[in-house]
Amino acid sequence: ATAALVRASTFADLLVVGSNGLGATTGVLLGSVVSALISKSPCPLTIVPSSTQTDTGRIVVGVDGSVPSRRALEWACNEAELRHCELLVVHAWEYPYQLTNDGIGRGSDIVEADAKALLDAAVESARPCGRVRGELVEGGAAGTLLDAGESADALIVGSRGRGGFRSMLFGSVAHALASHSPCAVVVIH
Repeated sequence: ATAALVRASTFADLLVVGSNGLGATTGVLLGSVVSALISKSPCPLTIVPSSTQTDTGRIVVGVDGSVPSRRALEWACNEAELRHCELLVVHAWEYPYQLTNDGIGRGSDIVEADAKALLDAAVESARPCGRVRGELVEGGAAGTLLDAGESADALIVGSRGRGGFRSMLFGSVAHALASHSPCAVVVIH
């Protein structure tokens, strides 16, 4: 199914799939087809949960400064304009922890300042889209975006952020959102 969907969507504007397949673990784990499409889809991928909430008039986009994140912001802007709704730009950040003489401690406060600057730049670039606001959250990206998705029509993210080895260990944000989001998730490549 994955190969057929990738082939069929090669020149498509959007590929839309449900979050659960017909496997034995339906509702427990993200389907293998959807999981593969998150990384292989040649166009934006929308994953629709089995049950959706009522319209909220809000689109949420997660930003992290990466190229796919900037594409996601642009796509989210266009979507918010089409729907005449609010765009919430979210950036999650975490203090780096380091070994100190007293044990493990928080890293430099410069991390928070960098996170704020990244969010401010993203919000400013989205201003022409209409109603835009930013939200800076100390915490993990997946949990932060899932919380924001509780009051959203769609969560939009880039296919790969800046996680590198860390995302290999803990799983990608896009996979976590596709598995647990109460609203549609759009993954932009």
